[in-house]
Amino acid sequence: MSADLIWMCVRNNSAFLRKRNGAQFSAERGNLTGKNSQKFSALAQTRAVGLDTKSKKALVLTTKSRKNKANPKTATNQVVLRKDIKRVAKSVKSACKNYRPDLEAAALARATALLRVRRQVKLGVKTPKKRGHRNPRKQLTKRTYYKVNKD
Repeated sequence: MSADLIWMCVRNNSAFLRKRNGAQFSAERGNLTGKNSQKFSALAQTRAVGLDTKSKKALVLTTKSRKNKANPKTATNQVVLRKDIKRVAKSVKSACKNYRPDLEAAALARATALLRVRRQVKLGVKTPKKRGHRNPRKQLTKRTYYKVNKD
């Protein structure tokens, strides 16, 4: 089937579709940005590029092959990337250069984000906790309560 026909079927009806506050996101495996669009959809495109973490030390670059379309498990080629950011960026660029050049920027952004998270986990950097009242209405009711009792 053609990519356009598959996209028309999958666009609004998919197990990977997530709707939040009027926006549509996709949780499919080869989607680089998470947006529910034909450009980034790995289900609808014949050529797709995906990046994911394999472990704390490795990234996996996945490309969709044209062979074995009927068997999704063997229809992908996976390359494990364990080097630093310069070498990972070089391999991502070379993989996207002739395959899907329109996804090169999104793939580089995803790779740098995954490597940044990996570095923060390695260094033990924790995200700061939010401070203050959880419910602003409670804070407002306390202030008005004190003002009423003072007068």
